[in-house]
Amino acid sequence: MAGKSSLFYFNLCLGGYMQVLDVLKEAGNLAQKYKNMELYEQLLTVREELSGLREELIQLKEENKSLKERLELQAKVVFENGLYWIRGDRLAEDKDTPICPRCWDVDNTLMRLKIYKDSYGKESVFCYNCKTEYYL
Repeated sequence: MAGKSSLFYFNLCLGGYMQVLDVLKEAGNLAQKYKNMELYEQLLTVREELSGLREELIQLKEENKSLKERLELQAKVVFENGLYWIRGDRLAEDKDTPICPRCWDVDNTLMRLKIYKDSYGKESVFCYNCKTEYYL
């Protein structure tokens, strides 16, 4: 039975969901034809459970993708001189980009900092999200 169960999961993961539903529908039609209402009700229950499993699978795939993206990002983020930096930021022509330590640590949000020179000519960075200023 384990082989059939594995095959079922494999088909479900590969998009065989509709084929499985078709088989359940046909089995339901046969149960109705032979007036086996207990079997018909069980098949409906299986169909509902299958639908729930499919939704859970979709959610888990999305969560997995998000976690992979987060790990890839964390591998690029380093802490140096009081700021976090994205190494090779593709949105900044592969240059290193400073990100806000407060937003990253507290909100787990990646906020790029605006680099500018203050009125004294000192290079600073500013976060438009949390309104925090840092000196370089």
